[in-house]
Amino acid sequence: MPPGLAVPAALETGAVSEPVQAPLRKRTRRSDRTRDQARSLSMLDRYVAQRYVLWSRYDLGIQMTWNSFYEVTPEPISLHIASRFRSKLKDSMLIADLFAGVGSNAIALAGSSDDARQTVEPYVIAVECNASKCRMLRHNARIYEVSHRVDVVIADAFTLLPRWQAVFDAVFASPPWGGPNYRRRPTYNLDAMKPYSASEIFELGWHLSPNVAVLLPRSSDERQLARIAEIRSLEIEENWLHGRLKTLTVYSGALAECNSESAPRFDDKMR
Repeated sequence: MPPGLAVPAALETGAVSEPVQAPLRKRTRRSDRTRDQARSLSMLDRYVAQRYVLWSRYDLGIQMTWNSFYEVTPEPISLHIASRFRSKLKDSMLIADLFAGVGSNAIALAGSSDDARQTVEPYVIAVECNASKCRMLRHNARIYEVSHRVDVVIADAFTLLPRWQAVFDAVFASPPWGGPNYRRRPTYNLDAMKPYSASEIFELGWHLSPNVAVLLPRSSDERQLARIAEIRSLEIEENWLHGRLKTLTVYSGALAECNSESAPRFDDKMR
């Protein structure tokens, strides 16, 4: 870990939220559930129902805030992204996760590889400004047995990391999109992302490393991505899960495969 990355307790911010477990539900046969009943499920219920897609070890005690059900990257996608990092960065893997949340991506990035050509183990600096989520991240990393390869830093990445120019081998970011309401927009405005726009996220990422990956909504404005690509070459990969397009991952630097003849795509059915 680069010296000086630890931050004082005074930097801890964010409201404390209690960890939640999915409510127990009586199992019913799908044929017994009418279409009207399915429509009546709240948006959160639908996310909770996918908890094992989010975390394969959910029942071992994974901790999340309610908002985390909207924010966590489904595990098949986070593992796929991590495999890209491992395949492209074989000799050195110090990675910064700019919006770590409760740890789904940081934990995947810190996982071991079965590839004998991998000469070093990854090490992830997981930056998260919410102290409660940081505690949950540490707990979840222990469940996945990677806590020794994840350093959790309670801070705003945009405040802490600019002084660490070119320190990291790669940078990952899964920024907040504004909750499930983003689905209502046919095209997602990347310039309106809060608290930081996509352009600002890429700018910070490239300040830290040329190798950057950013997870974005599936409906992201292609024109805005094209403007970002005028600065550096990008690869835009579609992430499909259970036959549905879920997210986009935008890669740059050594992480990108810009010479691909066809549009890159990850599909869990193709594994």
